[in-house]
Amino acid sequence: MIHKIENISLYGIKVSIFEKDQLIRYFEETLSAKKQIICYGLSLGMFSKFKKEPEIYLYSDKFDIMVTDGKPFYWFGKFLGFPLKSFLSIPEMTLLTLDIANKYNYKVLMVGGTPENNKKAIINLRNKYGNMQVLDGIDGFFKQEDEENIISRIQQLNPDILLIGMPSPKKEIFAYTCKNKTSCSIIVPCGGMIDILAGNYKLTPKWLKKLGLALIFRYIQQPISRFRVTSYALINFSILFPVLMAVKIFRIKKFSIPSYFGIKKTEPDIEIPLK
Repeated sequence: MIHKIENISLYGIKVSIFEKDQLIRYFEETLSAKKQIICYGLSLGMFSKFKKEPEIYLYSDKFDIMVTDGKPFYWFGKFLGFPLKSFLSIPEMTLLTLDIANKYNYKVLMVGGTPENNKKAIINLRNKYGNMQVLDGIDGFFKQEDEENIISRIQQLNPDILLIGMPSPKKEIFAYTCKNKTSCSIIVPCGGMIDILAGNYKLTPKWLKKLGLALIFRYIQQPISRFRVTSYALINFSILFPVLMAVKIFRIKKFSIPSYFGIKKTEPDIEIPLK
């Protein structure tokens, strides 16, 4: 029997409630039973993308484990009175699955990154984790017409853990499709984590994460690419924050963050086919 992880709605955003040890046990039981889950996380900055890329929300809302990706989102949820227990970012969750894979000799496949970075990440993982099976990866620059072939190849390789390092919303859509068309047990849409595993960038130091200052470290490593994205997110959140304060003070029950960013509740459920 697999112990379940509780999910709650934080003004329309699915968030999982767990202690770290509980999540580890859940992952181990999921792998042992060959069940399938998608593990993901939204940051405060991702909310502002809902309007232009609603697929980010519509697909991720169907995922199984949803962490608060970024300490500010965790603090934000706690401040609003939601019963969050543990903070775990997407990079930390990715490393957690790798530790479990190494402990129990599971197979890991990385899909994403450039061909060069994917190969570098494979070499690094094979050197660091001697007990897990790191399969030859697939870069993230395949064409749309090749997607079905990529899915077939993933199914043939039959990994236990699948890491998807692509931009949004491609990674969310691809993760959902993989859950329905492959037998991977744990699927993690991990974004730029493959580039980190390749050694191109460094993980944010834990002490900076605890202070909620991970963004500063990312700016140092990627100043140009981070400026536009972060500026847009901060502007949108500065408008959303007082709205949420009013919602909390006046106890407005029907407020929804996705609706605030233009996602209609009447939109139909998403089917399996890729875009």
